[in-house]
Amino acid sequence: MAHAFPAARVVGIDTHEPAIERARTDAAAAGLDTRVTFSVMNAAELSAAAEYDVVTAFEVVHDLADPVAVLRGIRRSLKPTGACLTLDPFAADTIDGNLNAQGKFLYWASVFYCLTVSLAQGGVGLGPCMGEATARELAATAGFTRVRRLGLGDETELFLELRP
Repeated sequence: MAHAFPAARVVGIDTHEPAIERARTDAAAAGLDTRVTFSVMNAAELSAAAEYDVVTAFEVVHDLADPVAVLRGIRRSLKPTGACLTLDPFAADTIDGNLNAQGKFLYWASVFYCLTVSLAQGGVGLGPCMGEATARELAATAGFTRVRRLGLGDETELFLELRP
């Protein structure tokens, strides 16, 4: 993002310290460490003072122990005109709708990674087959009033724009 938008200030957060250390190293190697910062933290702890224009949550909402708390933190951190962009696997809202090759892979990944990440933290255990209806419900519960599905040209990813 910092390469694509040279005037932007980019902030990365994650709860996994080794990932943050790797990101800091990569940013320094790319000469971006003056515009890019990384912090070890939970997005649920984001404050209203941050006032971000855009927050991205790619391939993560379905893994979270408390997705509503994280989305609330993101919502608080956005400017009134800001947006949160989420990207999670595309899945149908029903089990029957997921009885296809994509669904089989997502259920496999869910059992061996996504659910265990959330459940190990006492979480809700959504997994990658949460579907668009659940994603919209999470966003509304977190305080977002507008949710728009953005097309990526295929049906493997669910790309949503969430607005305050």
